[in-house]
Amino acid sequence: MNVQLYFDVLLSAISDLNDPKQIHRIAKNDLEAKLSKQAYLQAIDLWERYNTYADTMNNAVYELKPSYSGEEKPEKYIEQIVLLFDRKHELQKQILPDIKGWFASDNEYDRDQLEKVFEYLDGEKELVSETAQQTKGLDEVFFKMEQYQKEYESNRNDVLAHQGLSAVDKREELQRLREKYYEPGTAKYAQQKLKDMEARVMPPTK
Repeated sequence: MNVQLYFDVLLSAISDLNDPKQIHRIAKNDLEAKLSKQAYLQAIDLWERYNTYADTMNNAVYELKPSYSGEEKPEKYIEQIVLLFDRKHELQKQILPDIKGWFASDNEYDRDQLEKVFEYLDGEKELVSETAQQTKGLDEVFFKMEQYQKEYESNRNDVLAHQGLSAVDKREELQRLREKYYEPGTAKYAQQKLKDMEARVMPPTK
């Protein structure tokens, strides 16, 4: 049995069940049923220490909160990550010194990620201006789409509120209006038709 994987599966269930005590009971009952008395005591000791390690690491992540928004110096971000990794390795030695093999691949992954952070930050400055331009362009597109929708709804409301048009005339006028603003047969056209049907139930008043 992969003990570390077994423990990780149990720990992941804590957030699902939202009841740590229940998970501990399940773990102890399951281990007791599978193992001899001596092996059970060793497994419980390991389980409790692994829980301590996991809880302490979660707190460390919360306290350090490494994040990079592009507005602060990247050196600060790197410092936060290094502190977190150092804390992680320190806890491994303090709490679980007898099972170093569990963390070999995990620590190697940390080193790889740190290298990727350096690579990312090296090119990040060059992307800032380009990203800002792209964001501005998207904002303009969304603004135009919003204005386009408002213009359509204003015209539709005028039709619905028109006292001189019969119900049939209003349906035909809305049909022409939709074809002017949206391509027939598209999802957007169908969605707008449903909205128009809802609007006719309680038409706007002038």
